[in-house]
Amino acid sequence: MVGQGVILSGGEAELRALLDKSGMPAASTLLGLSALPTDSPQYVGMLGMHGNYGPNIKNRDCDLLLAVGMRFDDRVTGNPGISAPTPSDPPRDRSRGDRQDHPGRRCGRGRCETAPFRSSPGAYKPAATGHGSTNSAPATRSNTKKVIRKAVHPAEGRIRMGEAVDAVARAYRNDAVMVTDVGQQQMNAARYFGFRRTRSVVTSGGLGTMGFGLPAAIGAKLGAPDREVSSSSATAACK
Repeated sequence: MVGQGVILSGGEAELRALLDKSGMPAASTLLGLSALPTDSPQYVGMLGMHGNYGPNIKNRDCDLLLAVGMRFDDRVTGNPGISAPTPSDPPRDRSRGDRQDHPGRRCGRGRCETAPFRSSPGAYKPAATGHGSTNSAPATRSNTKKVIRKAVHPAEGRIRMGEAVDAVARAYRNDAVMVTDVGQQQMNAARYFGFRRTRSVVTSGGLGTMGFGLPAAIGAKLGAPDREVSSSSATAACK
């Protein structure tokens, strides 16, 4: 599970090294989006109560849950009784959460954290990638990806919001800065917008800041004039 701490600390390269070594699938929080390119073989989508189906199922069923640069808030866990069950739960529902906290953040907020520790993602890389063997599990990742793509392109031919978001992202070669307002368009943009590089998401997160999208898109364009900015509130890109 990848959070914004990876982006804030510039730990994207270390994260990719860990995933290349382990082969484990990786999901993202809302604020952790774009830390991994969406076309990465390991990336399976956004986790949480508003996230993609596949990563939420894997979060429930996994044997080991490694959370980097994030916290287990209610938007990630949903119902904590069924999210990443603790070691005291039945074996078939058990997963263990090892969490790496970004410096300055408090540990111990979630019930599934059994081994929290603080460091920067950059400092974590030697310990994380120095042991173990590569296990890519391509079939597992492929099946999870199919669930995501089915939601974007429904077989019955009706246009859904996910398909529209995907079309906009592809029009900009999955390389635009995505800026969202709040509501369902925010969640659909987070689930289905594609990213090629890091620092490509500007959103108010769970604050529910109505009207955030348009001024934030203007600010994003001023801050990164060489990049195209797509705002879900203005339904247009800043040129």
